[in-house]
Amino acid sequence: MSDAIDSGTTRRCGSGSVGRETFGVLMAASLVAAVISVPYVTELLEQRSGAREVLLGVLLFSQLFTYVVFSVPAVALGVWLGGKVGLGAPLLCAWRAGDSDGVRRARALLPGAAAIGAILGVVMLGASLVGPRLFPELHAPITPPSPWAGFLGSVSAGISEEIWMRLGLMTVLAWLGTRLLGTPQPTATIIWVANAAAALAFGALHLPLASALVPLTGVVVAWVIAANALAGLVFGWLYWRRGLEAAMMAHFTTDVVLHTIAPAIGMG
Repeated sequence: MSDAIDSGTTRRCGSGSVGRETFGVLMAASLVAAVISVPYVTELLEQRSGAREVLLGVLLFSQLFTYVVFSVPAVALGVWLGGKVGLGAPLLCAWRAGDSDGVRRARALLPGAAAIGAILGVVMLGASLVGPRLFPELHAPITPPSPWAGFLGSVSAGISEEIWMRLGLMTVLAWLGTRLLGTPQPTATIIWVANAAAALAFGALHLPLASALVPLTGVVVAWVIAANALAGLVFGWLYWRRGLEAAMMAHFTTDVVLHTIAPAIGMG
């Protein structure tokens, strides 16, 4: 079976009832992601030096507000423009369009994406263990959040960050590339430039969390951006070739290795 999605499926999501329903499902998923991120964020904040007891109501409101602000434009533009350039959520689109064969084909790509994510997670775990030995400023003197909170955080990141970075930013950049170069569909070069830019943004997205754990020296900034950007390139390739759901699945399994399995076996 080909590892590429059927772009015709995603084009059906660009407008009409399927587009509206796709928007609604992805926004609902983003709100769920905001809520289930709270335990992970809470456990991190409680370990910060001098941090007072976390007010759950305030944190929940902050997470919901942030996720809505990022997700509304990302989902709206991603669904609309994705339909024009053959990018998007093929499994969701096929499901809402009543295309059972499309659902079967898109779903068949998910196990491979999960395996890719797990391998990437092992690689990143190894880098996270070696990095502080090479660069002591990378060492964060905290206890990782509990495995159950890490699992919820993995689900949340897999949903929300792929919506923002791949469905939103990467799709917009790919569409802009076609407009600037006057091509009907994005070429492989356009896709890879969009993927690289979104991956760098994805890396930078992790700097606020890093700043809460260690001082942001040049080494820390470079390490955080580079490590996460490399993962972002993999997720972006999966988004292009297999769809948003595959990118989400790979992101989730990567984070499960890092934030659930590693703490559970004492490697976090």
